[in-house]
Amino acid sequence: DLALACNHLAMIMQRMNRPKEAKALYEEAQQIYRCLVRTRANPSEELRACFASSCSALAGFMSDMNHMEEAETLYQEALELRLGLMQGNPAVYEPEVASAYHVMAGFMKKRIWSVCSRNLPNCVVCSFTFSLYSWGFSVFSLLRDCSCSFKFSVSISFSSI
Repeated sequence: DLALACNHLAMIMQRMNRPKEAKALYEEAQQIYRCLVRTRANPSEELRACFASSCSALAGFMSDMNHMEEAETLYQEALELRLGLMQGNPAVYEPEVASAYHVMAGFMKKRIWSVCSRNLPNCVVCSFTFSLYSWGFSVFSLLRDCSCSFKFSVSISFSSI
């Protein structure tokens, strides 16, 4: 499988600190999988699972390179693929879906941290969020429209990290 070989070679290039080659190989694998999944009338479970893994691999690489928006988009694509796979085989794919949700929550947390830390001390909501982070709480977001125009709708988790 050419796409799988590209992914494996990309991982090697990444470990050898050759990011340009790694990115090109990850993207080539992604393109092959995307083409196969979209052009086949009924792509196999294995092919869709490989495509989801390829999305996650490229997303992880993009995250390591600090290209967070691209990484988040790729993780979202992987999550959608895994949700589809879970419908047909929940015993196998539920753990992968749970892991994908965990990764997406991490992106939401980083986005909140980024916005809130920029707006201190002008915004009460951002100040409160920053304080919770400082105390070691895991905060996924607030259901508020704060004065700094940061609008986010999720819940607060008060479980210690």
